[in-house]
Amino acid sequence: MTVHTAKTLEEDYNSLRSLALSLRSTLESAYNAAASGRSGRLIIDDYLTIGSIRDQIVDYASIAGLAAYGDSVEGGGYDTQAEYAALVSAINSVLSWIESNFPSSNGYVLAATLTGGTVVWRSFTGSQLSGYRSALQSVIDLIQAQ
Repeated sequence: MTVHTAKTLEEDYNSLRSLALSLRSTLESAYNAAASGRSGRLIIDDYLTIGSIRDQIVDYASIAGLAAYGDSVEGGGYDTQAEYAALVSAINSVLSWIESNFPSSNGYVLAATLTGGTVVWRSFTGSQLSGYRSALQSVIDLIQAQ
């Protein structure tokens, strides 16, 4: 759980928006890098980063009155709660893609091989990551650049 130090809904809402923009930047980098392939280590890093940001978004979205404040700021029938629920759902799809497509055995990911005193990370080609890139793009599309 994130400890909120903001004193107003405005500060919390601005922090939530900044977090979403940070996520967009992270996903755009992963999307671009995945076009030519990516190491398993980096995909695991993506998984952990994306999951952590998702948890922070969920935490912010649970602040009493924040959704109503967001609706009033955005105007025009904007539904903050629905928008962030859709965002979390799309983020969960990215995490699920990684969980479903990263080779595993009995729940353990097969990320690397130990050989000759070194670690050789599994790598994925751009074509193997096309579904990953589609899932990333779905989240990117939900976050408007400022």
